[in-house]
Amino acid sequence: MFSRSLAMSEIIEIARISRMHAYTFVAVAMGFFIWGMLSTFAPISTLISSFIPKSMYVLVLTLPLIFALLGNFIMGVFADRLGRKLAFMITMLSYGIGVVLFMVSQSLPVLMASLFLTQFGVGGEEPALLALLSENFPVRYRGAVLALMPNFANIGAAVASGIAILTAGAFYPTKVAIGITALIAIAVLIVSRLLMPESIRWMEIKGRAEAARSYVSGLSVTNERFEPVVPSTGIWFRFAFLAVIGISQFLSFGLMAYILGPAEFPSLTAQILFVANVGASVAGFVGAYIVNTVSRKAYTLFSYLGGLVTMFLILPFASTSSLAIFYVLLFLNMAFSEFAWIARTVLEPELFPTGMRASMIATIRVLAYGTYIGSIFLTFSFTVFQYIIYNVGLWLLGVVGATMWLLRGFETAGRSLRGLDGRP
Repeated sequence: MFSRSLAMSEIIEIARISRMHAYTFVAVAMGFFIWGMLSTFAPISTLISSFIPKSMYVLVLTLPLIFALLGNFIMGVFADRLGRKLAFMITMLSYGIGVVLFMVSQSLPVLMASLFLTQFGVGGEEPALLALLSENFPVRYRGAVLALMPNFANIGAAVASGIAILTAGAFYPTKVAIGITALIAIAVLIVSRLLMPESIRWMEIKGRAEAARSYVSGLSVTNERFEPVVPSTGIWFRFAFLAVIGISQFLSFGLMAYILGPAEFPSLTAQILFVANVGASVAGFVGAYIVNTVSRKAYTLFSYLGGLVTMFLILPFASTSSLAIFYVLLFLNMAFSEFAWIARTVLEPELFPTGMRASMIATIRVLAYGTYIGSIFLTFSFTVFQYIIYNVGLWLLGVVGATMWLLRGFETAGRSLRGLDGRP
């Protein structure tokens, strides 16, 4: 048990893992799993739906992302003002309806409606999910949990693309199998989210200390003590750094995993999705261990340098005449992309105060989504060579950002986040 002199956020930082954490783990993992499955709906639809002419591929792939962008921003602000759990109720309703529409869609308008709803929902969950993880898990596990949970999105995308491969891209079997799998996951998600607690830190800063205390009253704690984060840069420098590495990773991953198939190799869309997400999934478990044991700053630079090198290696092999080598190199590049994603998802909630955490994460991701949408329009008519060179440039941007943070940033590994809220 704990001393009543401890603040709720301090108890969370040194707590032992409990049932509360288990419910949160399942709820967040399933949320990201569904995010991954639903992110494949648009590219898989271009593969299986005869009612989508190739001239409409770009719009099918990009218009839903505008709703993901809106979901990120609107629900990120909502989560900071009214709570993480209430935001989840809205997002689950949105993508639950969207999944049903996807299963019954036989025309482009119905399909687009399903994509709008699913993308608004999963886009809206990201900021609140990352904020909740950083706010409710002990310091000693925070890096690993922030790294591991988003990896379930890769697993979800691999499952959906694997289903498309197994059904040979047949229209009805593919949609029904993917849809039923997603609905089962949503059912598990609803139960786990009803059982998990609200963010303890959020309740504390909103003046709901007694409600927070009721959640943690049964927790036992360790004797660990963690020094607080000592911010050495302003919030807007942190924002700029995270925006740069976010644009680099989000665009390079999305363009290679989700857009390369429809743009350059339409018949290989499901296979490229599968290889990319399996590579990212495997790397996610490795990265979750590494990021929790080394300097965040060094880890970030390592991840982006690896992505840059492996993207260069892909350049001479991006063709159907060397598919085996291409798939191996794509697997490796997506592994480093996952390492870079881990760097982002760990650092985003670790660099902002509680009261603006979800909103700032949302704003960064709005920038990433916006540039991603523009990049799809820009690159869809590129040759394969031009397409890979563009991605090399994106990775180079990430290396610049990671180097900037290595030189001027501050360390967050193994540190208490109370320093971000101005508390010693």
